[in-house]
Amino acid sequence: MDFIYMPDLVKIVEYYMNEPEPLLQLTECRYPRSYSLKSIAKIINELSEYRVTINMESTTDKHYVGTEFFLLLDYIGLEKGIKNVFPIILCFS
Repeated sequence: MDFIYMPDLVKIVEYYMNEPEPLLQLTECRYPRSYSLKSIAKIINELSEYRVTINMESTTDKHYVGTEFFLLLDYIGLEKGIKNVFPIILCFS
């Protein structure tokens, strides 16, 4: 499993909708860099002064490994996407 920021997914879909040339039937909706759940938790934990302990039952730190093919678009990226969404989440908590 991997994670992608929704506006970046929209960029991928728009690319396929607007590209006149035939494209591959399968596209990896992922970034060049993969993040483990532990690293995502650390990113979130650093976004405020309130910190929580990150406990992991199993720490294999294995990533979903797709093919090496992904579109080289101008992505916002997962880390910046989390930072963009974090203030919105705080409003609802």
